[in-house]
Amino acid sequence: MTAKMVLGDQEYEVPAGITAKQALDEIGIPWQTVLITREGVLISADEALKEGELIKLVRAVSGG
Repeated sequence: MTAKMVLGDQEYEVPAGITAKQALDEIGIPWQTVLITREGVLISADEALKEGELIKLVRAVSGG
């Protein structure tokens, strides 16, 4: 039972049932550095991942 996270051209398989934050910790991406989307909708790092779903990550960029 896995879900997939995609950041740019990198794909990661992560366990379903854990939170997005836990999945990001597992693959070594600080959750504060990305926007987490499910079907084009921004989700919280506390959302549980569902089996077979695709989560797209977008690097958060700030400037001034």
